[in-house]
Amino acid sequence: MRIPGNIDIIEYCDENGAFTEEGGVKLSNSCDAYFSAMGEFRPGVQAGVCSLKGRINERLQERRGPAYESIVALVNSEEYSKIAEYDYELECFPTAVKIYQMERGGTGITFFDQIEYIDNFQKIYQQMIFYFRRIQLNLAKPIQQECMTYLRKNKFSVFMVAQILIDCEIGNKDDVAIRLARLYMEQGSPKEALFLVSVMMEQYETINPVALNACREEIMESL
Repeated sequence: MRIPGNIDIIEYCDENGAFTEEGGVKLSNSCDAYFSAMGEFRPGVQAGVCSLKGRINERLQERRGPAYESIVALVNSEEYSKIAEYDYELECFPTAVKIYQMERGGTGITFFDQIEYIDNFQKIYQQMIFYFRRIQLNLAKPIQQECMTYLRKNKFSVFMVAQILIDCEIGNKDDVAIRLARLYMEQGSPKEALFLVSVMMEQYETINPVALNACREEIMESL
């Protein structure tokens, strides 16, 4: 069970920001009260988490559009928002829903067709963050190219790549997007490269617009 952080440490410090003995006692008492309350709350949360995951997994197994749409409705519900903050898999799964919504209506398979359980997405999400960090650090080219090998092997769309990059917590997303776009270009996928850069420009108007626009123009010239 994931416990959201919601403690304002300032209230336990003096005016200079130093932690006080009185503040330490107060914080300890607050934590004891919090964990006591959570002890009563936890069984209900765990039951809610299991229920949500079970319902999502059942719908994924149906492999039908109406079932997938019911997942979208569930994830957008108040019930889901109240429980998801206590479980990391549930907290991240709305990203999978966004990917599905971008892909649905096309002629190919959707992202929901590529996963069987909610924890499958969590593994993909973490793997993509791992690749993004490699690209962010500008490691050796063969190491960065492993990301594209992974995408090709699993037939993951650029919609998935873009949405996870937007939602995940890493820095220098503009640089990562540009390097990913160039990797797409190198494998002969200029349309995917253009989509990725264009989406990042729309989502983050303030991050390195000059570099993103230059990359976009470079891609456009190749089309």
